Amino acid sequence: MKSQAETEVESSQMDARAQLLEAASRIMRERDTLDFSLSDISEKANLNSALVKYYFGNKRGLLDALLERDVGPEVDQLKDLVRLPISPTRRLQIHIEALINLYFRLPYLNRLLMKLIREADDERAQEISNRFVKPITEAYAIIIAEGRARGEFKHIDPELFYFNIIGACDPFFSAGAVLKYCYGIEKTDDELRRRYIAQTSETLLNGILLKG
Repeated sequence: MKSQAETEVESSQMDARAQLLEAASRIMRERDTLDFSLSDISEKANLNSALVKYYFGNKRGLLDALLERDVGPEVDQLKDLVRLPISPTRRLQIHIEALINLYFRLPYLNRLLMKLIREADDERAQEISNRFVKPITEAYAIIIAEGRARGEFKHIDPELFYFNIIGACDPFFSAGAVLKYCYGIEKTDDELRRRYIAQTSETLLNGILLKG
């Protein structure tokens, strides 16, 4: 059985690791870029930059851990969503809303995923794809097949549908400059997020639903 001192040390280590991940996340959200240094993280987290090497090995290791923190639970929740006893149409509505909410909070996600895949060797790139991309397209394949069997959906390619959905969700939240200089919108707020969820859900679903 662990002593109280050992438990406190482990808790402190977990806090420091979480602080470093959150510092990296905040920097990318605030600056709208994936470009930052270890000293930036150190300053934001108010921790020694040597702790990045201690917990993650290097910046790449930190970004890998951040992707797992941010996207891993969402992938697992999508697997649970597939098994819910509700209509395929409703499952997609829930998923689109959850995905837009995720990008609203963490607009750098798709850029981070693409960066880690592009800069990895083939083996690691495959591992990332297997963890974060393939489960999503597999879930889409299940939902779409069930929707077709129930007469809800047209025939669509689930692999291409991945790009339809990500393409609808990602650019809106990673294009702050367009919102600012074209539309005078300084920042996406809850009201704009809700409007975007409603319009994106309607547009995507109307494109695949069979009209009765």
